[in-house]
Amino acid sequence: MKKWYQSKTMWLNIASGVAAAAGLVVAYLPLLEVAIPAKAYGITLFIVSILNVGLRKITDTSIE
Repeated sequence: MKKWYQSKTMWLNIASGVAAAAGLVVAYLPLLEVAIPAKAYGITLFIVSILNVGLRKITDTSIE
């Protein structure tokens, strides 16, 4: 068994959570949309879902 912080899937999900939180910040602070376009969030979530599927396919070690 490996520790949770050694899991690529866990880190990918943490990163997607941070991206989602950034999306909320943009929603409440419209000035940030100049730096982070709204379309980027949909694309990011799509890519994250594809990466999650890929990581689950290659993962064979459970976490503690």
